[in-house]
Amino acid sequence: MASWYTYGAAAVNVSELEARKKIMIASADPVEGIYIDVGNTPSIAGAEIYSLAYWKGSEWEPIYEMDTGEGAFGSINDGTNGLKNSGWVTFARKASQELQFESNLNYAYWYELRYNTNLDTDMTLSFQLMPYFDIRDLGVGQCNTIWKDRVVYSFDQYGSYAYISKTGSPLMLNGDDYGILRAGDGRSNKIVAMKSYEDVLMVWQEEKGVDGGCVTLFRGSTPANISRTVLSTRIGTMNAKTVAVVEGVETATADTATSLEQKIATLVFFLSSSGVCVSNGYTIDIISDDIQNYFDPTKDECIRRGYESKMWLKYDSAYGVIRIGIVSGATATKANIFPVYDLADKMWSFDDLGQRFSCLAECEAGSENIPTIQLGGGQADGTIYQSNYGLNDVGVAVDTFVKMELNYNGEVLNLQEFLIRFSAQEYGEVIIEFLKNNLHEMFKTVSMLPDKPGQIIKRERFNLNITDQNISIKISAGEFNTKMELIEIGTKTNVWSGA
Repeated sequence: MASWYTYGAAAVNVSELEARKKIMIASADPVEGIYIDVGNTPSIAGAEIYSLAYWKGSEWEPIYEMDTGEGAFGSINDGTNGLKNSGWVTFARKASQELQFESNLNYAYWYELRYNTNLDTDMTLSFQLMPYFDIRDLGVGQCNTIWKDRVVYSFDQYGSYAYISKTGSPLMLNGDDYGILRAGDGRSNKIVAMKSYEDVLMVWQEEKGVDGGCVTLFRGSTPANISRTVLSTRIGTMNAKTVAVVEGVETATADTATSLEQKIATLVFFLSSSGVCVSNGYTIDIISDDIQNYFDPTKDECIRRGYESKMWLKYDSAYGVIRIGIVSGATATKANIFPVYDLADKMWSFDDLGQRFSCLAECEAGSENIPTIQLGGGQADGTIYQSNYGLNDVGVAVDTFVKMELNYNGEVLNLQEFLIRFSAQEYGEVIIEFLKNNLHEMFKTVSMLPDKPGQIIKRERFNLNITDQNISIKISAGEFNTKMELIEIGTKTNVWSGA
């Protein structure tokens, strides 16, 4: 008759457990490693793992089986040396795992471990697990931002949650220093914009139905002590392009109402279905009174619902104005009205753009006496245009490229492999330049032509041996007016042992 013993997370007495008897382990998450702590009772003679399996829904699927005369199956790494010391038993990740074993009421991922000999007398073991997670389970990324040396992400699968990374580790969504923040008032409206504002994280959720969206503030230094304040349960924003944090705005605040002296403040401007809004982190005001007809649903020129992703708002530091693109009217499908708000005189005007923009961005100038330039994305042709440059400024192409910086806590790195995938096309080439601490090291040219007719993706992978504390990778099209659509970039990089 079968006997079952159920244990919690504490130590388990497996004294004289017979050979090939099962140790079954349940986990809340799929795992790729099991840590076995032998404590003060290591095995004297040793006990070799006979098999390791996982439950896949209808039967046990072997991960590893020792050689029983028909050959071994699979592979594992037994860091316990046969239970002679504490260590990790690691193995490859497995797919198609089920969360329920037979009729057991506890939903979990199940693993079955067996040894080929009887275990020692009075042996006590404790187990810890190495879970793994698939970032694709969170869905498609919506927006992100940098806040207090961390990266904060949002995804569409769990839209009202923000995922905050470990300090200094932007890809680490795990561990004690990682956290999940719930924005808003409990509704599932997805997060569409996030900004670091002064000492807080400011989060906007999409506006849905008659209840609208939310604006939420998070304060704190670690995920354990972060507090939440909901600034609005009605006003939200449209997308990640409709929010701008502006420093150095002259404003008369409430505490200076009796004296009309001007003060300098950092303010947040954003676009809402209710109008153009501004916030100081405590209140939200609508400043679009003079153009409020574009937000009035009774007017023909009202912004078009369902096209929120096409609208944008950006601060233009060259002129000290807020530039906006809205989709106005019942037939427009792209931004067609471009209001401008002057931060100095608080007046509204309109732009008449020769090249209509789908977005606007500022970047550092490469030369001359202008520190910052404004770039706009052309609606009609997908071309990047330089704004604030002249009346007929479409004849000079902009040199565009992607540049990656590889460094790690001041350690010397060794770049060993590089992988790039991009859309194949009938002409052009990609130039990949490698730099060591900003000094040219080498470059490689890759044709954009498909390897075989009809292929849509080009892949190139090659070996390298570049060592430095800071390695830069610059990727650009080989000539002006050539389109380059990057799909994936990968590197194999290690800390150099000779440093």
